[in-house]
Amino acid sequence: MTKEKWEQMTLYKVYKAKNLITGEKVRISREDTTGFEYAKGKRRYGHRYGIDFMLQNYELLPEKDENAAWHKRLDRATKCLEKSGLWPEYKALLESLKQMDWYDKETINSLYWANLLSSGTPIDEHNSTFENVFSKWEEKYPFAFFTDGNGKKQLKTDYFWEVSECKLKSMYFGKKTNDFKEDIYFHLRDKRDYSIPRIRTNYDVSFEYRPDKNKAWYSEEYKGCGNGHYYIALDHNTALFVEDD
Repeated sequence: MTKEKWEQMTLYKVYKAKNLITGEKVRISREDTTGFEYAKGKRRYGHRYGIDFMLQNYELLPEKDENAAWHKRLDRATKCLEKSGLWPEYKALLESLKQMDWYDKETINSLYWANLLSSGTPIDEHNSTFENVFSKWEEKYPFAFFTDGNGKKQLKTDYFWEVSECKLKSMYFGKKTNDFKEDIYFHLRDKRDYSIPRIRTNYDVSFEYRPDKNKAWYSEEYKGCGNGHYYIALDHNTALFVEDD
């Protein structure tokens, strides 16, 4: 990578690049005096290197329009919730996310971890640092920030962490997927309790719908294990990734 390209990179914005040592596609960001390579599948962890190392060992890849792709997912997710009536609180979150720019969201998240303060930092010092870093963004996206009960300024992390990615997938229940999805559809329509116990596919998958809470969940757990990938169900077909455990 040339020094000119490096200096044109927006501070703390996440870029896709090729690691010239390993040949792998990775994510990197430019910091004030260093560079950062994110660990695979992680948004907060990785390795920090000097600028000379970054220039010698990384090549930026052409950017695709992440913002357009993200907004397309947000539109799809909100349409699912409009039809199903599930999760009104998540629908409100997704509608607010539509007001944001993907690259702004990623930059704010990177700044958060680069300037993370310890829980023991005095409130005045915390708020002063927070305002120096985020005042521009707080003015642009006021709904994504708040002041907690102790008077500390904070990010609303749902706007920046896993849920905000709006990663969607079609639920899968093995050979009888279509039959199960039809059952889910009618139970959602009629607002009747419904659950699918663990079914062995590539994962141990399960589903639960609680009309009294107006919520539904879908999970993919590693075979014979209580850990895996967890989603909320947006309708009878589509799930939104929430967290790994």
